[in-house]
Amino acid sequence: MGVRDSRYTLSGIIELDEGFFSTETSADEKGKPLKRGRDSQKKSKVLVMSESVPIADDDLKKLHNKSRKVNHIKMFVIDDLKSETIDKKVIKSTDKSSTIDSDNSTSYTNLKQLIFEHRPKVISK
Repeated sequence: MGVRDSRYTLSGIIELDEGFFSTETSADEKGKPLKRGRDSQKKSKVLVMSESVPIADDDLKKLHNKSRKVNHIKMFVIDDLKSETIDKKVIKSTDKSSTIDSDNSTSYTNLKQLIFEHRPKVISK
């Protein structure tokens, strides 16, 4: 699947965010005190990019109360949430003419130079 995924790039409107997935703790880490939050040893950092396309059918819009649907998804396990790490994945996986919708994270500050448009939104807690 990884080889197939490397053959296409995401384009159009792309929604980008990071996710945290529970992972197995290694034997040497089990006796140590665990961190909480973003740097927890129990969580893997995953960059998630989903290509979304407008829904043309008005009946579907009414039924699901959504204006877009997901087309393709790419997910990458990453070591850190630094902007350099995320920038490399975005360059490799997206078309330069794309628009990226994301939250206003400091990890995404360089995206406006890498793609056509970056639309960060402040997400309230």
